[in-house]
Amino acid sequence: MENKKVNREEEQVEEHSAKGALASSLIFVGGFIFALYIAIYWLFMVRIDL
Repeated sequence: MENKKVNREEEQVEEHSAKGALASSLIFVGGFIFALYIAIYWLFMVRIDL
């Protein structure tokens, strides 16, 4: 009985860490794309001299 409970808790932890890894990677990729967008926008503005 106790062994099944431990296994269930381990499965929940693994599932939670997988969701956390997915969320953090999405945030990282989103931040990278946003930074790239800002850099391109800034270079475009400097080149156009607005």
